[in-house]
Amino acid sequence: MSQTNPTAIDALPTAPSTTSPSTFATLADAFVAALATLRSQINTIATQTYNNAVDCYNNAVAAAASAVAAAASATAAASATSAVAWVNGGTYALNASAISQLDFLTYRKITASSVTTIDPKNDATNWVCLNKSTVTWTTITADPAPAVAGSAYQCNTTSAAFTVTLPAAPAANDTVRIADYAGTFATNNLTLGRNALNIMGLAEDMTVSTNNVSLTLTYVDVTQGWRIS
Repeated sequence: MSQTNPTAIDALPTAPSTTSPSTFATLADAFVAALATLRSQINTIATQTYNNAVDCYNNAVAAAASAVAAAASATAAASATSAVAWVNGGTYALNASAISQLDFLTYRKITASSVTTIDPKNDATNWVCLNKSTVTWTTITADPAPAVAGSAYQCNTTSAAFTVTLPAAPAANDTVRIADYAGTFATNNLTLGRNALNIMGLAEDMTVSTNNVSLTLTYVDVTQGWRIS
């Protein structure tokens, strides 16, 4: 959604006054007639102001999600810069980084200090890759009815707006990821259907109207419901 400068309200005609009886009726008729236009203009500016507020909110949500993603990338980058080549039989502490000798990607140790004899590429129990995404994205053009926890959806609203209904009975820390497949959310909005649960602590659906946005929703609890993370 693009921001709109509020429409200016026309000045009202001269108000009638009992001090000028000869012009009172004429001025009163003109003043009362102008009130209908004033009402319409006030409604228009109220709608424009509301739409601008929604746009600012959606941009803030998108910015928060981008900040989280940037922080995660920064953490991964910091780990990668200290990585050394993995050595068979070497001892690696929790959160240590090492470069696989099979695919040459960087991995982080996710278990306590121990001697490792399996290359990180083939040892998912002890290592997690920092260089590539493990998320599998599915492109959709309609409601998955409902979304599946742990899934990621590229939402294509090129032809029409639609809703992604969130899971009805998620567990804490369940996630659903959505992204704007074609950069059309501003034209054809995506709606996140709350499915009787809160979103960002509010008992209402969420409209996403920012082009090219990517969001991760994490279920927290019954009070907060789904939050952008």
